[in-house]
Amino acid sequence: MNQAKEVIGRMSLSVPEFAQRHGISTATIWRRIAEGEITVFKTGHLTRILVEEENRWLSERLSTADQQTRD
Repeated sequence: MNQAKEVIGRMSLSVPEFAQRHGISTATIWRRIAEGEITVFKTGHLTRILVEEENRWLSERLSTADQQTRD
């Protein structure tokens, strides 16, 4: 069981970890999750964000910012 948690830990982030990595409050992250902007999964009572989802979210934000710069 510990080994499974370690693998999940390397592949995902908790909401507070995600928020800290991006300099955003946890309240904002929870709001983005509720709006469907960030996809999460539950493991037991924990809510996790896959690193793959983090990469998708960052790419989307960068492309949006790039489009706004061009306009």
